[in-house]
Amino acid sequence: MRTVYFDPSLLTSTFCPRAMFYRQVENTQTKFDSIAAIYGNAGHRFLRKLYEGEGFNPALAYASEYYQENTEGKILDAKEFRTCQHLQLVCLNYYQNHLSKYLHQMPVKIGEGDKKILGTELNFALPYKVTDDLQVILCGTIDKVVKKADRQLEIIDYKFTATWDSRMYLQKAAHIPQLRFYSMMLKKFLGLSYYPSSRLEGIFLSRLQKKDPKLEKICYVEQSDSSIYLEEDMKIFEEMLHRTMAKWIGYLDHQDVGNRQSWPMDWMQCSGYWGDCSYMDLCNADRDQGLYELLKTKFEEGPYEPLKFQN
Repeated sequence: MRTVYFDPSLLTSTFCPRAMFYRQVENTQTKFDSIAAIYGNAGHRFLRKLYEGEGFNPALAYASEYYQENTEGKILDAKEFRTCQHLQLVCLNYYQNHLSKYLHQMPVKIGEGDKKILGTELNFALPYKVTDDLQVILCGTIDKVVKKADRQLEIIDYKFTATWDSRMYLQKAAHIPQLRFYSMMLKKFLGLSYYPSSRLEGIFLSRLQKKDPKLEKICYVEQSDSSIYLEEDMKIFEEMLHRTMAKWIGYLDHQDVGNRQSWPMDWMQCSGYWGDCSYMDLCNADRDQGLYELLKTKFEEGPYEPLKFQN
């Protein structure tokens, strides 16, 4: 039986079929080696350990070790400011200047009885469809679950970004399907009578000034307004999700599933607000087999397993 994983990044109707082919059929994965991605994942590790009660020093050591292991041997671009020292100073800034603001948003334990777990970096995987030949899994990682004053749960999602237009960033990011998807999953898993609301917490990064390295200027933290999910809106979202999944499962069940020409390219999705599609070069080299094979060396071979980066 073949198992395929769908996380929120793939659950939009605009995701390009050809990119889906590369990821889910050819098992050609983007290497998780960009400095921005490594930096962001290290920051998530720091926050997880901090909220688990490990203390500042162990949390910082955990994040720093991850960053150093994954950047070993890399030559950073001269303009790249997201170094290990920068990460450590951002973590210190967050601990000293921002953590106290969010003490009312400490993660809570969720679940029942002995199965209760702390609501930080929650991995989940839910079978969506299982046949003799194919198992489709919905999965994701919720950064933090807190309890509001009205006793209802709320999802907090962290974003480490070098973007400084925080207002525009928080407005756009708060409407991504990811947070609605997490709310829907949390409701299902916990048997809630409501859909948990969500907030985005942006950690906005700044370049460290050599002449004036003030810690308080290295980053600032801002949260979006709380997104409330109404029952009727979430029903529409769930219907959209089922249509999207039916589309992708239809491609996966196609008798010519291994032929990339049966997965059309959607050129409208090559570039977007969050950047260029990581498979764009492969699409452009599609007709040149030699160049296509050369470009594939920039990717990793293996199944798409989004949860493996959260361990």
